[in-house]
Amino acid sequence: MRHFTKSKKQLFEEFKTISTGLTDEEVEKRRKKYGENKFVEKEKDGLIKIFLNQFKDSLVIILLIAAVISFFSGNKDSTVVIVLVLILNSILGAWQTVKAQKSLDSLKKNVISKM
Repeated sequence: MRHFTKSKKQLFEEFKTISTGLTDEEVEKRRKKYGENKFVEKEKDGLIKIFLNQFKDSLVIILLIAAVISFFSGNKDSTVVIVLVLILNSILGAWQTVKAQKSLDSLKKNVISKM
């Protein structure tokens, strides 16, 4: 499916079209067959779920285990530092995820408005 390596002629044949585009009848026929050309929206995760998803990373899990070991070995200072780092990491990760979602939403609106 490396369309960029194909010639125009090959692409026209593959997609069953011509250089002037599809006729209105062909557009309707393809819409019935393939459906509308739209983004499928999935339900967005809430802020709490985004925050908790940050703890699924393997390095974060290792640090959580280190915090538990540190706590039970009596090293409270290390435990506090590790937990604070994990919380800060998760807050920053959630913030980046929310920003990325907003950027993606903006791009989707831009693409839809140009169609």
